Parts: sequence; structure tokens; C-alpha cells
Amino acid sequence: MLRAKLLSWQEGVGSKTFEFDVDVEPRSYVISKVSQLSPIIASEDLTVCEGEVAVVGTRVIEIPENTVVRPVAAISHANGFVADVIECGAPGMVEDEKCINHAVFIPTRSGDVKEGDLLGMLRINFVRTGLLSRVIPSKPRVEERTVKASLTWVEGGVFYRENVTGTFSGYFESERCSLLPIVADERVRIEKGGVSAVEIERVDVKGGSIITPYGLAANAFAQLLDLVGGRTRKFEEDRVFDEAVLVGFSDGVVEKGEVLGLVCVMGESSGGGNSRQLQFSRKAGKGVVKTIHEYRSKPLRVGRKGEWRPAISDENRKLIRGVAEIIKIRPINVPDYAVVNPLGIMRQAYGTMVGGIANEPWSLESRKTIEEVVFLPIMDGEVRKGQLIGVFNVTRVAEGKL
Repeated sequence: MLRAKLLSWQEGVGSKTFEFDVDVEPRSYVISKVSQLSPIIASEDLTVCEGEVAVVGTRVIEIPENTVVRPVAAISHANGFVADVIECGAPGMVEDEKCINHAVFIPTRSGDVKEGDLLGMLRINFVRTGLLSRVIPSKPRVEERTVKASLTWVEGGVFYRENVTGTFSGYFESERCSLLPIVADERVRIEKGGVSAVEIERVDVKGGSIITPYGLAANAFAQLLDLVGGRTRKFEEDRVFDEAVLVGFSDGVVEKGEVLGLVCVMGESSGGGNSRQLQFSRKAGKGVVKTIHEYRSKPLRVGRKGEWRPAISDENRKLIRGVAEIIKIRPINVPDYAVVNPLGIMRQAYGTMVGGIANEPWSLESRKTIEEVVFLPIMDGEVRKGQLIGVFNVTRVAEGKL
């Protein structure tokens, strides 16, 4: 039995911490075809500063049992986006009901968040775990809700806020995924711990698509966190993105034409099937290797079966709020043709895991070993050896039938 230490807050974020043992064996699951979106809405006023990670109180989101959640990329506030969410109490099991009341917010510009502002969107997937997944199908508890919130955006350098009403219910998960490279359209210097908005080659996404940054770093200096493309539109409308948000975990320079990361677009996009030469970078010892590879954005079929792999710290590491750290973990083996992402809900009291770093050069066709993760602290503290710091979701994909 694999066990780890879980560090949590006794009475909410910022209170006294406590540590307890948890069983963290890798677990398999089957995901339902029906999922739900839930708005993440601020419950307080807060002034934020560009690049300084903030914790924002949110209206309580009640989530049924047998679910996993994750913030949706590319749907955000004008001043930043939600990197993760925090449970009302200690993080529970997948089988438990859940309650969300805070969001980890990364400001991309200085300004104000107001009570009632839409911060982002939470994707709720219904699952069955273990042996039950083979004999009992998942039964989604989808609820239709109408909510009022304030939509924010910046246009021509002017900040706008508009009151809107929206209805949220279930939707059918697409079985198609395009793994698209996000390519820098400018030369930019990356600083460790810094949050950077970088101009990228235009990315067009069809309406109704779910965008998820690939969870393993495809760049030697930074982890891709989000895409930015002007005013947030209706989920059903086509979207265009011309900027990417990165968190630096090492000092360095990203060249124009260099791959910053990848995104999985569930649905349709204009990029599928294109083949081109791209520059990838990765750490090699104390140096950096930059290589040119032919990359084809292959249309993929996404499996309904997957597995969760716990990330357990293999070292002690001091943390400074907002400064991303590379933390060694017990090795995690990832099969070929697999999409990897961190699960939502913060698992360690002092921060959230935003990505992983594999030993091998990036390739969908190859097996990988994750021995380090990118960890973003929300406050000063420490990660201790043996603590659970996150969970990776590993989903198999295929170019043809699964």
C-alpha cells in the first residue's frame, strides 16, 4: 500500500496546518460522456498585482460525489485567471461530495476583482473508480442553474465590466482531441518565478471546445498555464487566441518560433492535421538543448478509461509565495499515447502543482518518466519529503480506434 502525508489547513486557508497519513495508490476510472460546467464567481473585493499569486474567495460551489474537477483554460477575468480551486476543508476522495470556496488566481495585470465577477469556469467530470467502473456505469447528477455575474474584459486598453445572466447545465464530452503546439511569436526573457504574457502565433478554436494545457512541460524554462484572446465570449462561439501565459521555473530566453507548450482541444480546431518544423527546448544536465522536430497536430480519439498517479515529494523544499519551484518526486511512469494533466483541487496547504517535467524529449509516441514537478506556492512555507503535492490524470489517446 502506497502512503503519503497530506498537509492541510485546520480552519480554512491561512489557518493552522495539520498533517495526516493518506492511502494514495494509483487508481483507474471510467469517465461519463456527460459533464458539467460551473461558473467560478468572486465572493469578495480584492486588489491584485500583476504576477503576484492571489487567493480569492468564491461563491460556494457544491459538487456531487464521484467527480473530478479542473478549471477550464481560456475563460478568465480581465485581470487574470484561475489556476486551481481550494476545497472548503481538507481535500477529500473522488467518491466524496465536495465544496469549493476559494480560487488560486494568477493576475496578468494589476487591478481590482469585485464581488460577483466571473473569474473562470470549473469543469466537472463524473467518474466511476476501481472494480465498480467495470460493472456499474457512472450516473451523472447534472443540475441546470441560472446565475448572475459580472463579465470583465479589456478592449483598446480600457477595462469593461458588464452584468450578465447565464444558464449552465450538462454537455456531452467530445471523443476527439487535437494536441496543438503553442508557438512564441516574439523573443522574450523568462525569469524564474515570473508570470509572463507572451505573444503567440494565432490559434483558432471552434465554439463548444474545451481547452486544456498539456500537463508536461514542453519548454526548458516555463510551464504553459493559459491562453488569452480578448473578451470572453459565449462557450458556443468561435474563439481566437494571440497570447499565452507562462510561469517561469528557470531563467532563460525563449526565441520566436519556439514551442512554449501544448494544449489539448476537445472538439474541433483549425490546427488538426497540419505538419511543420518546430523548435523544442529541454533541460539537459546543467545546460539546455534546443532541437528542430517535424510536428503534426494529429486528430486523436480520447479514451473513457484513465488512471490517477499521485505526485509525492522526494525532497524538502522551502517555498516563497508566487515563486514557482521545481520539486523532485517519486518517479511516475507514463505510457505512450497518453495525455497527462494535473487534477484540480489544491492538494498541499502551501500551493498547487501546475505541471510535470519528464526526463525524455517530448513525444506523444514515447513512454516517459516524471521525476520533477512545477509547484506554484500561494504563500511562504515548505514542502516536506513524503508529502502528497498533487495528482496526475493520465488518459490514453489513439490516432485510430482505441
